[in-house]
Amino acid sequence: MLKVYTVPLGASMCEDFCKELAGKPYGEGVMVLPTGLLQTKAAQTYNVPTTGFDTLASKVINMNGYLGLHEVNRREQELIVEQALKYWAEKGEITYFAQMMEKKGFVNQLTTFLGQLARSGATADEIHNAFKAWERTSFKQAKDEEIWKIYFAYRFLLKNEDNFDLEGKYRLALKILKEEEAPKLPWRYIYVSDFATLDALQLEFLIALAKHCHIKVGIAYNEEQDVFAASAGTLEQLEHVTKLEPVAGV
Repeated sequence: MLKVYTVPLGASMCEDFCKELAGKPYGEGVMVLPTGLLQTKAAQTYNVPTTGFDTLASKVINMNGYLGLHEVNRREQELIVEQALKYWAEKGEITYFAQMMEKKGFVNQLTTFLGQLARSGATADEIHNAFKAWERTSFKQAKDEEIWKIYFAYRFLLKNEDNFDLEGKYRLALKILKEEEAPKLPWRYIYVSDFATLDALQLEFLIALAKHCHIKVGIAYNEEQDVFAASAGTLEQLEHVTKLEPVAGV
């Protein structure tokens, strides 16, 4: 079950959620907040378990038997992207990015971009089909094709070594939630507050998780204020599975 509460700018559902969670047996639920500072403050003030959003996916994976996988850190990701670049360069299939490969910061920026692609919620095949559908000019088409090749090689290298990145972690957790009839979960109640927005992969994960436990989300939003443009996409996705409940006077 998933319920979403919208509050005005500057307000938060954190206190209300923490008080509700504190009334339940300790360990049956968790408060999810975007920063370590907010997590520590809520835990100390209300004596409730707290965590970050990404940890939810880790818990699902670990409790359902996937204990031998290695989650790569940012530096390891960059090294794998470098491997992917060199692989295609040695085959003579990198032209658009050939002059950039040795430039400082390029691998870092490319790794960030590949992560954004992965977190769009689209599969590798869907990303490739989208690039092909653009039918851009030869120069830009070469760029699209090379991005796809690098992305494909990056994901292959990860899987080949039984490694996974943050995006891969979410996809594995999603697979468990969608394919297991009764996946093991450490909580019955999950409260999410103070996030300005969630990306497509996080939203898909949250919606899948809500089929197996009770989730309440608090998010600041006012359709008449431009400052909430980033939140609009998150709320639009959540509206497909739940009714939004504006909280007055918060």
